[in-house]
Amino acid sequence: VPLFCVSVRMTDAAGHAVPAWKVFWTIFGTSNQLLAALTLMVLSFWLAWERLQDQALAFEHQAMDLAQTVASDLDSRISGRMDLIEMLAVSGQQLAPGNLKALLHNAAAADQLLGAPIAVVDVEQTAQVLFDSRQSVQAKPLDQLTEANRRLVAKVVSSGSPVMGDLVITQNAMPPWVAIGVPAVQFGQSHRVYIARLGADYFQRRLE
Repeated sequence: VPLFCVSVRMTDAAGHAVPAWKVFWTIFGTSNQLLAALTLMVLSFWLAWERLQDQALAFEHQAMDLAQTVASDLDSRISGRMDLIEMLAVSGQQLAPGNLKALLHNAAAADQLLGAPIAVVDVEQTAQVLFDSRQSVQAKPLDQLTEANRRLVAKVVSSGSPVMGDLVITQNAMPPWVAIGVPAVQFGQSHRVYIARLGADYFQRRLE
């Protein structure tokens, strides 16, 4: 067969005699180049895909590390604020019964440190909000609390320990907020709940 292909004479488009081997050799060379180009293209795509996979995995690890760092930072800051409110609750235990003005003074000082209003709720006897750190000493019914804060008070009383409430999104101009509730325990029972409200922008600033 090779000898036959070498001896056969063919003509090109212009009618000139051309050996058959020359025609087949051109086709063979072209097909080899196409095959090599296709192989190189597939290899290039595979290497690019592997590189993208490695970059995506590295980015995922970085994102997880960042999320853990932010979560740890938020936990420590929230824990610090809970500690401050617990100190306020302990100081309230040492005041004479009914000395709300002194308690309001302490709450206002804690308000300055937290940058957040603090409400004191009596849950043992009168079941009312005693005061807000940014208002005068004026008791008001417990049902004037928001639904979210009423749920928070119930959780704090039930658990006897600090509780972080749900995120509250209002329909007015007020930004979203979340509340922290801390009990004042006396004789093994919660008789007051201290509520500090933190705007969601507080957490947003920490995330940024």
